[in-house]
Amino acid sequence: MRGIFLKILVFATCLALSIQVGLVVIQVIAPGVISDAFTHEVSKYLMSWVALVGVPIAILDEGLLGIRLWQQCPSWWRKLTKTTRICSTALMCAVLLGFGIWNAFLTFHDGKTTDALGWPKVWVAVSLPFGMILAIAALVMAWRSDEKA
Repeated sequence: MRGIFLKILVFATCLALSIQVGLVVIQVIAPGVISDAFTHEVSKYLMSWVALVGVPIAILDEGLLGIRLWQQCPSWWRKLTKTTRICSTALMCAVLLGFGIWNAFLTFHDGKTTDALGWPKVWVAVSLPFGMILAIAALVMAWRSDEKA
């Protein structure tokens, strides 16, 4: 399950980055083919999605510095701090999830749109709660695999 989840996240991130880079390259090579506003807004909003989907990838891939340093500690210290680490991370994710849902609700309710293209901003606001749900799932998967090891 963890491997499939990680592959889906990496594929989605690579796809978003490919679209973003492709738009910028087209804009640099042939300016005017695609409007500047479209390129700017799509690139900016894809970057927020890539950043928030990248968090669970880093958790599962053990790419965060804190996780690597924590794994270098003696086993008795890891057992002692494990509950604190999991609870604090889950609390942070829960707070950001609640804030993200509230922000997405307000953005949807207010009917805010992007500046140049007039697209609904709710798709950008949803990236925070979506990313936190993925981060919590990745945290649980990492914790379960740590339990088995």
